Amino acid sequence: MAAGSDVDAALASFAALDETELARPWRFRDKPTDVRYAIYRTLEDAQGAYVQLTALHHPESRRILALAQRAFGDLRGLLVGLPAALLERVRAARAETHRRLDALPVAVMTRPTQWTQFDVDVRFRLHRFAAHLIEHGIQCEKTLAALGVSVPEGRRIVRRLTALLGEIEGLDGHAEARTIEQHLVERAASVAAD
Repeated sequence: MAAGSDVDAALASFAALDETELARPWRFRDKPTDVRYAIYRTLEDAQGAYVQLTALHHPESRRILALAQRAFGDLRGLLVGLPAALLERVRAARAETHRRLDALPVAVMTRPTQWTQFDVDVRFRLHRFAAHLIEHGIQCEKTLAALGVSVPEGRRIVRRLTALLGEIEGLDGHAEARTIEQHLVERAASVAAD
């Protein structure tokens, strides 16, 4: 399996590609296509895994937290290859949250709790994780735009891929995600070799 740093390097290499670079020739199954398809093929791999995982029974809490992991994946795709040490802290916090809250019994979901000054239930609080991460992503987008950092097409595709990989992990598809990441690393290496 690919190491995390190899995956991040592959994601960053694809994220940096603009339309011209994505149009360069690449071969898939010994037939000509373009570099763009190397990323889209990986996205298709992820879609296949996602469909298989969603057919399984998952506790409601896991399905809700998978949305938060998807939002984290989107943020990861936005920031991959950019100086973003904070992303590792968010990754660690996500892992801990998922570990602790992944399989809550249904009866717990309606228990009362508080969020800031509001009386809510556990279900509401779980949904806040994804919304909060989406808020961070939007703030990062605005910051990058204000700094004049362009978002090439490669990064736009990578964001969709990392978001879906996040949701796959959130649905307990860690092995599936690692396999997809291995394909990504292999495809990035084949693109670099051409």
